Amino acid sequence: MINIIGVGSCPSRGMDKGGVNDLESVVKCVQRAIDQAELMADCQISSVYLALSGKHISCQNEIGMVPISEEEVTQDDVENVVHTAKSVRVRDEHRVLHVIPQEYAIDYQEGIKTR
Repeated sequence: MINIIGVGSCPSRGMDKGGVNDLESVVKCVQRAIDQAELMADCQISSVYLALSGKHISCQNEIGMVPISEEEVTQDDVENVVHTAKSVRVRDEHRVLHVIPQEYAIDYQEGIKTR
Protein backbone atom coordinates (compact mmCIF):
# COMPACT_ATOMS: atom_id res chain seq x y z
CA MET A 1 0.00 0.00 0.00
CA ILE A 2 1.22 3.49 -0.80
CA ASN A 3 0.24 6.32 1.52
CA ILE A 4 0.73 9.77 0.01
CA ILE A 5 1.06 12.30 2.81
CA GLY A 6 1.88 15.42 0.84
CA VAL A 7 1.92 16.81 -2.68
CA GLY A 8 2.95 20.05 -4.29
CA SER A 9 2.60 21.57 -7.72
CA CYS A 10 3.68 24.63 -9.62
CA PRO A 11 2.72 25.92 -13.08
CA SER A 12 5.49 25.07 -15.51
CA ARG A 13 8.03 27.89 -15.70
CA GLY A 14 11.35 28.01 -17.51
CA MET A 15 10.47 25.27 -19.97
CA ASP A 16 9.38 25.44 -23.58
CA LYS A 17 8.56 22.57 -25.95
CA GLY A 18 9.92 20.03 -23.48
CA GLY A 19 13.25 21.77 -23.03
CA VAL A 20 14.70 23.91 -20.24
CA ASN A 21 15.19 27.50 -21.37
CA ASP A 22 15.49 29.13 -17.93
CA LEU A 23 17.07 26.84 -15.33
CA GLU A 24 16.62 29.31 -12.48
CA SER A 25 12.85 29.43 -13.07
CA VAL A 26 12.65 25.63 -13.17
CA VAL A 27 14.57 25.39 -9.88
CA LYS A 28 12.27 27.96 -8.22
CA CYS A 29 9.19 26.10 -9.46
CA VAL A 30 10.46 22.76 -8.15
CA GLN A 31 11.31 24.40 -4.80
CA ARG A 32 7.76 25.81 -4.56
CA ALA A 33 6.29 22.35 -5.15
CA ILE A 34 8.61 20.86 -2.52
CA ASP A 35 7.65 23.57 -0.02
CA GLN A 36 3.94 22.81 -0.57
CA ALA A 37 4.47 19.07 -0.11
CA GLU A 38 6.50 19.63 3.07
CA LEU A 39 3.80 21.90 4.49
CA MET A 40 1.03 19.40 3.71
CA ALA A 41 2.99 16.41 5.05
CA ASP A 42 4.41 18.32 8.03
CA CYS A 43 7.89 16.95 7.37
CA GLN A 44 11.11 17.95 5.66
CA ILE A 45 11.90 16.41 2.27
CA SER A 46 15.55 15.38 2.06
CA SER A 47 15.69 14.15 -1.55
CA VAL A 48 13.72 14.45 -4.77
CA TYR A 49 13.71 12.40 -7.96
CA LEU A 50 13.25 14.67 -10.94
CA ALA A 51 13.20 13.64 -14.58
CA LEU A 52 13.63 16.04 -17.47
CA SER A 53 13.58 15.01 -21.06
CA GLY A 54 14.22 16.69 -24.35
CA LYS A 55 16.48 16.73 -27.36
CA HIS A 56 19.26 18.24 -25.24
CA ILE A 57 19.48 15.20 -22.93
CA SER A 58 20.85 11.86 -24.05
CA CYS A 59 21.98 8.60 -22.50
CA GLN A 60 24.83 6.35 -23.45
CA ASN A 61 26.00 3.02 -22.11
CA GLU A 62 29.70 2.49 -21.55
CA ILE A 63 31.80 -0.42 -20.32
CA GLY A 64 34.67 -0.12 -17.87
CA MET A 65 37.28 -2.84 -17.38
CA VAL A 66 40.09 -2.97 -14.85
CA PRO A 67 42.47 -5.76 -13.84
CA ILE A 68 42.03 -7.09 -10.31
CA SER A 69 45.10 -8.59 -8.66
CA GLU A 70 43.55 -9.78 -5.39
CA GLU A 71 41.11 -12.65 -4.90
CA GLU A 72 38.48 -10.36 -3.43
CA VAL A 73 37.05 -7.35 -5.24
CA THR A 74 37.53 -4.24 -3.11
CA GLN A 75 35.58 -1.00 -3.02
CA ASP A 76 38.59 0.63 -4.72
CA ASP A 77 38.24 -1.86 -7.58
CA VAL A 78 34.56 -0.96 -7.98
CA GLU A 79 35.35 2.77 -7.92
CA ASN A 80 38.14 2.28 -10.48
CA VAL A 81 35.90 0.43 -12.93
CA VAL A 82 33.18 3.10 -12.62
CA HIS A 83 35.80 5.81 -13.14
CA THR A 84 37.06 3.99 -16.25
CA ALA A 85 33.54 3.69 -17.68
CA LYS A 86 32.76 7.38 -17.16
CA SER A 87 36.09 8.60 -18.55
CA VAL A 88 34.85 8.45 -22.14
CA ARG A 89 35.23 11.59 -24.20
CA VAL A 90 32.06 13.62 -24.62
CA ARG A 91 31.49 16.42 -27.08
CA ASP A 92 32.47 19.88 -25.86
CA GLU A 93 28.84 21.04 -25.65
CA HIS A 94 27.85 18.00 -23.54
CA ARG A 95 28.29 17.37 -19.82
CA VAL A 96 28.03 14.15 -17.82
CA LEU A 97 25.16 14.61 -15.37
CA HIS A 98 25.45 11.31 -13.56
CA VAL A 99 26.62 7.72 -13.86
CA ILE A 100 24.39 4.80 -12.92
CA PRO A 101 26.15 1.41 -12.84
CA GLN A 102 23.80 -1.17 -14.32
CA GLU A 103 25.69 -4.38 -13.62
CA TYR A 104 29.10 -5.78 -12.85
CA ALA A 105 30.90 -8.78 -14.33
CA ILE A 106 33.97 -10.70 -13.19
CA ASP A 107 35.82 -12.83 -15.74
CA TYR A 108 32.82 -12.34 -18.07
CA GLN A 109 30.45 -13.76 -15.44
CA GLU A 110 27.60 -11.23 -15.61
CA GLY A 111 24.97 -10.20 -13.09
CA ILE A 112 27.28 -9.69 -10.10
CA LYS A 113 25.44 -7.95 -7.24
CA THR A 114 27.01 -5.36 -4.97
CA ARG A 115 26.59 -5.45 -1.23
